[in-house]
Amino acid sequence: MLELDDWVQELIPELVNSYSPLAKVLQHNASGQPMQTIESALTDLDNHLRAMPTEELSSQQMSVLDEMDGGHLIGNRGAYWVERVVKTSTYDPATTAKKVGNAVSSLTKSLKEMQSFVNSAKNLGFYLEDQDMLRLQSGRFRVSICFQQEVGINSVPDLKNRSNDWFQIINGVAQALGEKPEDTKVVGVANGSTWVILGATAALTKALAIISKHAREISSNAFGILHDIEDYRNKRRMNKHFEKGFALALDEVKDKGLESLMEELSSVLPESITPEKTGRLKLSVEKLLNFIDKGGDVDFSAPVETSSEDEDFDADAAAIVSEVKRLIEDAQRAKHAARLIEKQVEDKSDD
Repeated sequence: MLELDDWVQELIPELVNSYSPLAKVLQHNASGQPMQTIESALTDLDNHLRAMPTEELSSQQMSVLDEMDGGHLIGNRGAYWVERVVKTSTYDPATTAKKVGNAVSSLTKSLKEMQSFVNSAKNLGFYLEDQDMLRLQSGRFRVSICFQQEVGINSVPDLKNRSNDWFQIINGVAQALGEKPEDTKVVGVANGSTWVILGATAALTKALAIISKHAREISSNAFGILHDIEDYRNKRRMNKHFEKGFALALDEVKDKGLESLMEELSSVLPESITPEKTGRLKLSVEKLLNFIDKGGDVDFSAPVETSSEDEDFDADAAAIVSEVKRLIEDAQRAKHAARLIEKQVEDKSDD
């Protein structure tokens, strides 16, 4: 929450300033006066939304923004929302002006609510710097695992099975990198859905981020095909020929995705990796892909960057941090793309 507040306080005021010109023009057009063009304000807002670094936010943080009725107004989701609201075939200036005006109000309200929460937290002694020091060792990355939906933890047998799955995932990837599973520490838990928070090395985080990124890309590509299958069935157009074609398309998406994943993953592995370790790594990859496919989630957060002016500045370590941050951003971007596709399909289904 403290990290989310930093993000919100820095970026949301600028976003409100980008929404406001469009809201002003729409309000003018709804008042019965001579119509003004919305293209400039709409283009500026769209560019601003698509440039927002939403990949920096975790799933938990995005859920908080959704609960505050602001998540659908930011980033690519916001750009889609604006396009859907403004560029409708039955254009109604008054209704559109009201919706965009409400969006500005929701974002402004989110700012105030976040600030109020953080002020209360600080009065109780919580500070972002203290939490970073308590949770992560130097050079460690935060890997947050969410057990939800089909891979939720609802009983003791679930707890045993999920723990065993993640031991195999971490063990297989760690051994392939020349690490031990005990090098990865459990540094916290959270509720809601069950979250387990790990402190992982840069190398392990890099490998997990690569797997997660490709899992999301596979999911995005497969989701479109699954929607087409459902659409054909609803319209009673499905037959054995189409069913076979869709099945082949799904297999191709998964096979090509896995091939691309293993190719990128090989770039971070030692050249001397043994066949035995390669076999365990593939098992880990398959388990993590299955975990995400069944609704589980994995988030990554990088440690606070050290300054080149610090006495203990390590240039090699800083380079690794930058590289892993790029992979984290790729994984988050793929995740948000998958969500956006899912949201678009849901909206079409509602229509």
